[in-house]
Amino acid sequence: GMMFDWGVHLIDQVLWMIDSKVTSVFATMKNVINFEVDDYFNIQLRFENGITAEIELGTYYLRDQAKWFERHWFMGGNKGTAYVDGFRPEGKIVRTTGLLQNVTGNRTMTAAGPTRSFGNPREGLIVTESLPEVHTKHEDYFTNYVKAYHGEEEFLVKIPEVRRVLALMEAIRKSAATGKSVDFE
Repeated sequence: GMMFDWGVHLIDQVLWMIDSKVTSVFATMKNVINFEVDDYFNIQLRFENGITAEIELGTYYLRDQAKWFERHWFMGGNKGTAYVDGFRPEGKIVRTTGLLQNVTGNRTMTAAGPTRSFGNPREGLIVTESLPEVHTKHEDYFTNYVKAYHGEEEFLVKIPEVRRVLALMEAIRKSAATGKSVDFE
């Protein structure tokens, strides 16, 4: 199913990006159009440092163009947002020139009516940047594996990292089966 196909990679990437222990996991797994294996999951991770992450995948998600839905990453924080789509990454980094603050008592009139939170930002507050250029390819992993196997360099993926991902996948399955949050690490 999708947990073993894609989930293992997405979980590994999130754990690599967030340098903190996972304190709890809540997950849903479903068989929507495939009867024998999971084809949908939603994983919510809470980290000791206060960061939360959500990983969601459904094999039946479609786009209005003749290809599969390919949203890969969406990251948001108090200084901005970044999104990366597709296998040949397309996306942007959208930053604020000043820290976002709690909503003031001022109201803004929009087409949907008055709002305190979704009004237009002041001029110069939002800056859009291109994603950084990254020079890597999938083959790099396999090249590293062969070199590491022959003692020429260290493995990029370490055994403790693999064990951590597999243990988290077990906690995800437990949460999905029980419908309850599972403590982790």
